[in-house]
Amino acid sequence: MIDRTIAPTINTLVLPKFETPDLFTLSQGIEGVIGVNKDLEVSRVELLFSLGQRVQERPLQGSFTAGQFKRGTENFSEQEIASALERYGAHLEVECRYDYFKVSFYYLNTLFNEVKHIFEDVLLNAKFPEKRLKRSLKAGKSKYVVSHKKPTVIAADVLNQNFYGEAHPYGKIAYAESYETLKREDLISFKKKVLATKPFISLAGNPSKEVLPWLETVLDKMVFTGGFNSGTEAQNGVLNYGEHFKEIKDVNQSAIRMASVGPGVDHPDRIKFRLMATLFGGYFGSRLMKNIREDKGYTYGVHGLPADYYHGSTFNIITEVGAQHTRATLSEIDKEINLLQSESVSDEELDRVKRYNMGEYLRSLDGPFSQTEFYADLHLLGMSYEMLLEYPERIEQVTKNDITEMAQKYLDQAKFVTAIAGKL
Repeated sequence: MIDRTIAPTINTLVLPKFETPDLFTLSQGIEGVIGVNKDLEVSRVELLFSLGQRVQERPLQGSFTAGQFKRGTENFSEQEIASALERYGAHLEVECRYDYFKVSFYYLNTLFNEVKHIFEDVLLNAKFPEKRLKRSLKAGKSKYVVSHKKPTVIAADVLNQNFYGEAHPYGKIAYAESYETLKREDLISFKKKVLATKPFISLAGNPSKEVLPWLETVLDKMVFTGGFNSGTEAQNGVLNYGEHFKEIKDVNQSAIRMASVGPGVDHPDRIKFRLMATLFGGYFGSRLMKNIREDKGYTYGVHGLPADYYHGSTFNIITEVGAQHTRATLSEIDKEINLLQSESVSDEELDRVKRYNMGEYLRSLDGPFSQTEFYADLHLLGMSYEMLLEYPERIEQVTKNDITEMAQKYLDQAKFVTAIAGKL
């Protein structure tokens, strides 16, 4: 019988050896990476294009282009595409984020030849049927109207407007009327713009030798006018520091969203900053969670998280609290910032956070799918794979003084944009 009053022994973490990924280049100068595990019965082909929502000409253009990609082609209806994918155990997903557009194709190795034509036809011949788009826009507008009665959604918009502003690549937000003005031609235009840039390819699983030649023939049917655009380029927004309050009557909770400028992914402070952010609000044992959730009971969850984008990195504090505790919560956040800036953290607390970050590091690299995806993300940011391998050593080098320094440098209360939706 296990004695549950005795904590388990904490052993020294032994890191596995990560192999350097195999790189390849196709005939058009398109680069890629391949991660292989011969025990897997599933493989993935992923095309990563370095243009995303930041280049859209109107709100919703990127997200609806991705969402409507599988709704029909010149050769197959939406139902035929869905039926074929289900019949052969395959999965096709299309995603558009701020800085990239991604097409991912999962398939059973033994059934690759039966389903590969679906991926090819969707990629090359998506036609965005008018009737299907109108239904999606109508449903989207209904969801928008419902969601924009929620404090957390309203606070996110208020923060976006006052942190970025509409002139920033990340500052364009959608409105209800955006669902009425988006046209099929907008989706076609966005698809052409994105797919005219050379993608970065990620192959993972146990792909057969025929996959790369097939993929090359598919890409040879595309006309590329631009290359893969990697690297980071910080761009500040309007940064209207201070509080921005949006009153919402008849609600029991208020939403609080705070943001400040953080160090970019290629900045020397990055690892130290991430550890500080985790300790402050990045996991269940963080200071914000212990104080505002566990001790005060103001909220179910409160998080302090960094976010990395091509045009800048941010530090964000996000929570929803009982409306009667809104002002008290803001005071407790300020209190925790002041403590972190003025008092050194304990050896035990720093060691715990290091272990947590190392666990997250290992989890994010669990298997060939995650490893090749991680490498593709590094390529998008213009960073080397060696940086990833050095991450554990750089975590171990962080000191208590580094945590204090990062808090003083990046958690300046006067340089937070704070959005509150609900009641004060």
